[in-house]
Amino acid sequence: MRLATDVYAALASVPMLTTIYDIPSDFSQVRLPKALLSRVNLSGVSLTEANLTNAYLRRANLSGAYMIYTNLSGADLIDVNLTGAYLAGADLTSAYLNYANLTKVNLIEANLKKASLRYANLAAANLRGAQLTDANLTDANLTGANLTGANLIGANLARVRGITPDKIREVAITDSTTKF
Repeated sequence: MRLATDVYAALASVPMLTTIYDIPSDFSQVRLPKALLSRVNLSGVSLTEANLTNAYLRRANLSGAYMIYTNLSGADLIDVNLTGAYLAGADLTSAYLNYANLTKVNLIEANLKKASLRYANLAAANLRGAQLTDANLTDANLTGANLTGANLIGANLARVRGITPDKIREVAITDSTTKF
């Protein structure tokens, strides 16, 4: 399929172009559902309000990317680098973020319902007000993460590191279906 190849080539060259020409890369509101973008380097790019539903972004570099209100529902983000990315209000419903580096990511009021975050590194992540209902955070690193007001009802927090169950109960919304 020629279109997919052209889109991938255009997006893959973005960081090089921004370095050479010092032009900010803005792909706000781009529509790329089911896009195949594994290993692409989109560091620092703006994808605000983009539609990347069910996109395949495995091992992509999205560090420092601006993805405010971006739709990533059902996306494969396994082993992705989102260090310092800004995803406030993003929709990550049923997204796969296993082994993802989410260090210092901003996920304020993001929707992560039914997302898989197994072995994800969420050190110093801001999850204030995030919806994590029925999310799987087994073996995730939550050292220094802000979970104030995060909805963790039905979430699996087995073997999380960096925060105690008591501290989680103190700052987040939990109930008897939250697994520790």
